[in-house]
Amino acid sequence: MTKEKIKIILRMAIPAVLCAGLVLACCLFTGPLPSDAQKIAARLDEALASGSICVYYQPVVDAQTGKIAAAEGLSRWKQEDGFLSPAVFIPALEETDRIDQLDTFIFSSVCRLQSQLLSEGQELFPVSVNVSGISARKPGKAAEYARILQDAGIPASAVRIEFTESTDLTGDELLQAVQLFRGEGFTIELDDFGSGYANFSCLTTASFDVLKIDKSITDGIGDKKGEIVLTAILDLAHSLDMVTIAEGAETLEQAEFLKAHGCDMIQGYYYSRPLPEEDFLAYLSAPSVP
Repeated sequence: MTKEKIKIILRMAIPAVLCAGLVLACCLFTGPLPSDAQKIAARLDEALASGSICVYYQPVVDAQTGKIAAAEGLSRWKQEDGFLSPAVFIPALEETDRIDQLDTFIFSSVCRLQSQLLSEGQELFPVSVNVSGISARKPGKAAEYARILQDAGIPASAVRIEFTESTDLTGDELLQAVQLFRGEGFTIELDDFGSGYANFSCLTTASFDVLKIDKSITDGIGDKKGEIVLTAILDLAHSLDMVTIAEGAETLEQAEFLKAHGCDMIQGYYYSRPLPEEDFLAYLSAPSVP
């Protein structure tokens, strides 16, 4: 039995004893044990305060030059034995309605870094952050982000807003969210395009500025049908006046194909993994990948 389970059992035993009102008694706790999601959510405040949750930055490069053109801010949760996977803690925070707190923290952290770079006279590259459906539904969320941006003293172009293709927002909710954030001056990105089945309905529901093509589509390079699908998506996006970013490029072959077929920007391990802030700052001054 793990230490964590022992702690939970002892914590649940206390109300059982109190309810019995006896020192010597056999007491049974019949309430529900906390779920894994609830246990993760209970650690959120401490993780944010201690710096265990932080932002990693993955560069996005210009496909033609290999030079950095943007970045994506990604949440990472450090533990003693490594990292807690985003695939675990993000759904947990969504399930427990705590994801807005994480979203706001990531956005604020990115604004802080951009403000620092601006004060140092460095060129600002836009950094995109994800906004969950839960956060997008929160009244006044776009205005709240605009105030954080203003307090940081940076332009709206410094931080971009991402909505994932798999967002649980309805068509009308997505349209309203895009309009509200765009109304505050933000550039809007549709992330993970191609990862689900509602792709084209997303494009017709709301107007996006940037289309981020999912790694599953990029992985089709080298396969005839996969390449046909990818080039068709690139052509479609450009016909809708959208900037294209291909995610998940890991090889020179993929980078060269994307460059040759007019993809605007590329994000992936071929250029860089997500980097902690200190390493990202070093990357900004490093030579570009040809």
